[in-house]
Amino acid sequence: AATLDAGTANVTAGSTGSSFGHVGATGAAVDLAAATPVLDNISATSLTTHTGAAGSVTQTGGQAISATTTDLHAGTGGVTLVAGNTIATYGANTTGAASFTNAGAIELGNVSAGSLAVNSNSGGANGSVTQAAGTDLTVATGATSIAAGTGAITVGSNASTLHSFGATGGAVSVTTQ
Repeated sequence: AATLDAGTANVTAGSTGSSFGHVGATGAAVDLAAATPVLDNISATSLTTHTGAAGSVTQTGGQAISATTTDLHAGTGGVTLVAGNTIATYGANTTGAASFTNAGAIELGNVSAGSLAVNSNSGGANGSVTQAAGTDLTVATGATSIAAGTGAITVGSNASTLHSFGATGGAVSVTTQ
């Protein structure tokens, strides 16, 4: 396990061949690269990850990520973030599955994934799921599933592509090509 603390400075660590496993960090822009990083407590303005072709980005349960934006790049292993985070905009780029869970609202940024699961209803929170202006969803081969309890769902853009879509929520609005 590694813990990187740069205070308010930027953190750039690792390579896609690195094998540090669990990693926690504090910094402004945090950019982590490893074969399959496991995210522990992270506090950053922005969080970016990179993995190898078969890599995944996962999060340890009970750990929290606090970031304005995430841009999580993973290989075929996908991206999985669990509840307990304070992330303003969730973004990912993976050929695998992307999964975001939170006990409250989730705003999606640019997300490109093999499949996408979003749950903003962890613990019965009924959080809304929205799409950040100027961003797109691309889920070309798998299902997109969004669970928002009674929260509203407004996702997609005129440039978004979804293979299939299912949702549980209050008012649901989806925009695609």
